[in-house]
Amino acid sequence: TTPDINWPKGTEVFEPVVREDLNNQTIPVSGGKIISYPFSVTQPGNYVLPVIRLPYFDPSTGKYKIAAAGPFSFSVTKGSGKVSGQLSKEVPNPEKSGNEFFRNPWLILGIPAVLFLAGLSFWFKRAVKRDHKELAGAEKVIPSSVEVAEAEIHHIPSDPLTDAAKCLRDNDSINFYPVLNQSINQFLSAQLNIPYEELNKKTISERMDANGVKNELILQWQKLLDDIEWQLYTPITAGVGMPEIFEKADRLVRLLLLYKG
Repeated sequence: TTPDINWPKGTEVFEPVVREDLNNQTIPVSGGKIISYPFSVTQPGNYVLPVIRLPYFDPSTGKYKIAAAGPFSFSVTKGSGKVSGQLSKEVPNPEKSGNEFFRNPWLILGIPAVLFLAGLSFWFKRAVKRDHKELAGAEKVIPSSVEVAEAEIHHIPSDPLTDAAKCLRDNDSINFYPVLNQSINQFLSAQLNIPYEELNKKTISERMDANGVKNELILQWQKLLDDIEWQLYTPITAGVGMPEIFEKADRLVRLLLLYKG
């Protein structure tokens, strides 16, 4: 294992770099292991590195032993602050470059930030793409771009959700869902040529399918009718989700008006 070293005061030590050169083709495994300790000194002066001890297992004797080396002394002088021409011509040391990288906090913090922003951008693009795909699925039920343009220009000649829209503006949560339900049923009865008393989700789906309405739109209508029915019979949630349900109903009404009933 990496030995512990009692570094002299005034030195700043970084995580040791371990490099192994092992030959796994031999029995027992042979090779070498080099442990490098990057460190810096804050002040010039004479420093002494005490004895370094390394416990290891000797397979030839079957016992643990301790290898020792040192002490080591070295001197540090104050630099000029300038890089000599000789140093500038040296080939960069990969290990030293790696150590300099870890010493720079801006690089360490910057790369995760860039990766986070890249991931956020990727997620945002996927979300937008997904939304566009969902909208495209709904737009597939529209017969042609000409009819879409006509619907936008002329809006809806007679808006079947006028009364429900008024309840929404007045924040009338008591009457909103009953009025919306009645308006939707009257619209579907007229648009699909189904007698009002025979109107139910089964007849609605069958008539839409007979009129060539795509399955995506039929499913959206079924979900809307279920949501309205749930709100009608659960008064404890009255007033919840009124704008969202009205917006969904208004969009589905506009899409269905593009079909000939």
